[in-house]
Amino acid sequence: MTCTFGHRDAAMQESRFVIDDIAPNAPYYTHRLMHFNNDPATTFFDVQKLFQLLEGRIAARLAGEGAPKPGK
Repeated sequence: MTCTFGHRDAAMQESRFVIDDIAPNAPYYTHRLMHFNNDPATTFFDVQKLFQLLEGRIAARLAGEGAPKPGK
């Protein structure tokens, strides 16, 4: 059995888009997921917010609504 990790799969890409929307230092990240996680300015609240927004966006897409507007 072989398993592969999809670095560019939909959920991973959407998480990058959320980081772009919420992280003030995102323009300086060369690797958004890793640098957001390792940024000293990123709090546990920020990580929770990332997952909440990501879950909402994916649920909306699965429901056929498209991605919600930033900040919602």
